[in-house]
Amino acid sequence: MSEQETPKPSAMPVLVWFRIGFLIFGGPAAHIALIHAEAVERRKLATEADFLRGLSFAMLLPGPEAMQLATYLGWRAHGLAGGLVAGLGFMLPGAAIMIAATLLVALGGDTAWMSAIFSGIRPVIVALVALAAWRLGARALATPAAMAIALAVFLALVLTPVPLPLAIVAAGLAGLAMPSRLIVPDSGADGGEAVMPGTAIRNRSLAVLAAGIVLWGALLAGFGVVGGDMPVLPDIARLMTTAALLTFGGAYGAVTYVGEQAVTAYGWLTAGDLVDGLALAETVPGPLIMFNAFVGTLAGFREAAAIAPAILAGTVAALFTFLPSFAMVLAGAPYVEALHAIGAVRRALAAITASIVAVIAKLALFLASAVLWPGGTPDWRDIAIALAALGLLATGRVAAHWLILAGALLGALGLWIQSSP
Repeated sequence: MSEQETPKPSAMPVLVWFRIGFLIFGGPAAHIALIHAEAVERRKLATEADFLRGLSFAMLLPGPEAMQLATYLGWRAHGLAGGLVAGLGFMLPGAAIMIAATLLVALGGDTAWMSAIFSGIRPVIVALVALAAWRLGARALATPAAMAIALAVFLALVLTPVPLPLAIVAAGLAGLAMPSRLIVPDSGADGGEAVMPGTAIRNRSLAVLAAGIVLWGALLAGFGVVGGDMPVLPDIARLMTTAALLTFGGAYGAVTYVGEQAVTAYGWLTAGDLVDGLALAETVPGPLIMFNAFVGTLAGFREAAAIAPAILAGTVAALFTFLPSFAMVLAGAPYVEALHAIGAVRRALAAITASIVAVIAKLALFLASAVLWPGGTPDWRDIAIALAALGLLATGRVAAHWLILAGALLGALGLWIQSSP
């Protein structure tokens, strides 16, 4: 067995990945930051090299990057089962919470407490993202060329309407055009020899990819048969699969596509529903693409006017959103190390990683402006929370999930004080 497919001897940390799944707030950059803090720094489940290579690999695939990164790191640590556990731990808590929150909205429940809790979490997320940008930058921007690429991408994203996928592709091409010694600090000779996986591993990867495709087809056919009075189920499955394969460089393109189809093509939702769904997707744990679970749950509820069919429809939406990512990551994971040995690939991935630093820095700036300085007015409470969280995180003595919990309690306490007579 090669090193990349040999599981580490430690027990599989199932609860760690599910705890991460409950705590991933604030978008992909914040999710990536939390994965790094928990899996690399705190739990030592992966090395820095594993993390950076997995992150670059995830950025090249369609689908939610952070979930794909978690799946890859789980595979690196414990093989195929580890990848499945890590990916499921990452997405299942958010999917369950999104389905429950959508039912609460559909049934006309009061979401004031939910909004208050997440208002307390947001400044902690600002601190987490800012620290992640600093730490990742310290490791990834090891050459002047990498710094220049990160700065160029940051300015392009902040000052121009250039799409994020285009900026990342441009960064990769810039790295590809450079000599290795300029962009890869430990490059040695320009180029390298890639030892590709043997026939057995290649066959296993093809089998994983084929199994994913067969499972997708079987589930689609099965939901079409057992759906009975719910023809919405296969429609949801096809729509979410298409969206999953379109999600390059961020979820907003896929969310826009799903929202437009749900309103105009299928008539499941109204424009006002889209606003509610985006608000929930931005506040509940999980990637923004969890918006798809909102669409599926609400579509199922309105078709059947019952809770159980709504839960089934939301589950179908989440399943078909993430199934393609599982198949692509687990099939391609054995090739990451081999591809990274090729000089051209290393240069491109180093440049892409530098661009990711810029993406995280831009998000940190955006979040700081929106959360700490809303409408051009400083929110001193949130500024104080963010600075305190940043200081505690920088010491390494307090885990991120405890600070997220503290923020949630502060938000709930604030609402309780406001509502008290």
